[in-house]
Amino acid sequence: MRSKVDDQLSESKVNKRRSIFIDAYALVPPISGVGYYLKSIIDNLVKSNKYDIELGTLSSFYSNERKINYENKDVKQKIVKFLPRSIYILLMRLNIAPPIDIFFGRHDLYFFENYVCYPVKSGKTITVIHDLTFKKFPHAVFFINRMNLNFIVPYTLNKSDVIVTVSNSIKKEIYRYYSPKKKIHVIYPSIDKSLEEDDSLLKTYSLKKDEYIYFVGNLEPRKNLINLIKAFNEAKLKNMKLVISGNKGWKNNKIMELLKSENVLHIGSPTESQKNSLIKNCLFLSIVSIYEGFGMPIIEGFKYNKAVLMSDIESFREISKMNFFCDPHNVNDIRKKMESLYYDTRLRQKLERLGTERYKYFSSIDQSHELEDIFK
Repeated sequence: MRSKVDDQLSESKVNKRRSIFIDAYALVPPISGVGYYLKSIIDNLVKSNKYDIELGTLSSFYSNERKINYENKDVKQKIVKFLPRSIYILLMRLNIAPPIDIFFGRHDLYFFENYVCYPVKSGKTITVIHDLTFKKFPHAVFFINRMNLNFIVPYTLNKSDVIVTVSNSIKKEIYRYYSPKKKIHVIYPSIDKSLEEDDSLLKTYSLKKDEYIYFVGNLEPRKNLINLIKAFNEAKLKNMKLVISGNKGWKNNKIMELLKSENVLHIGSPTESQKNSLIKNCLFLSIVSIYEGFGMPIIEGFKYNKAVLMSDIESFREISKMNFFCDPHNVNDIRKKMESLYYDTRLRQKLERLGTERYKYFSSIDQSHELEDIFK
């Protein structure tokens, strides 16, 4: 028969706050989709009020001033400035890397957001693998990154206690390429439901409602901006601009040249509220990537009841459940579909309705429950 003391001890174990270290490399500016995914996870952990959270990252050769872009007085932060991340990964390759808890202290849980499961002395490790670009499209990745990832991903699949990815399509690819014996968990990105808007960029660039097509994302090969801009330049559209926003990315010399095209406008990296305004006022979005792990801009377009011209890739089919795609490798097909969305109001309205339904589905997913399952 259980005593009152037994019940109290059991309850204290259940209610005990656990400490979690989160590798915040993805939250060092400039922030991309990986960083926003991590931010949503931290927000959910803070909201649960069950964890003592520490964000940390190693230094970089590329920047003397590294700052973790996350503001919350209850979340600790630490940057190890004397050890560059690239050197630590090299030490991992040589099998002489010290446990990461030497630098960031002992924790119950270690959450690694960016492919790399650092060695730890004790504690449960959870690692996110966002995609396998380096395997499927190696030309889109710098050689040194490709070399590191070819070591890191198998290492992580072997060492990390829990593996997380962002879509079922990437989950299938991981099993296809590596055949790991452990279960892979899918946690979709949490949807930002904020409708806060800032029209300042519309005014700065004299952008009018429904008179531009919008793209948001890094300027890098995987986003297929060369074909997108070529298709736009060939399309017969009246009084339309192609507005492109996002970080400068990498391997983008040809992209930067094409950005000088007439009626193509690159406006840098907007704030979240500026991006909301740009989405709300565009005629439709055009996201024609050759490869993605998920595709958050598509959901953001659905949030504002916008049609999205998207490429026919597995992750986008998983997101949209629609039947209107373009061949990302065919400029003529992108052009035709772009013209269809421009001229065919009924088609656009149909896609807007279907997108709204998909937004309802994704916005109803409770990421916090899924996190609780993997943190047990």
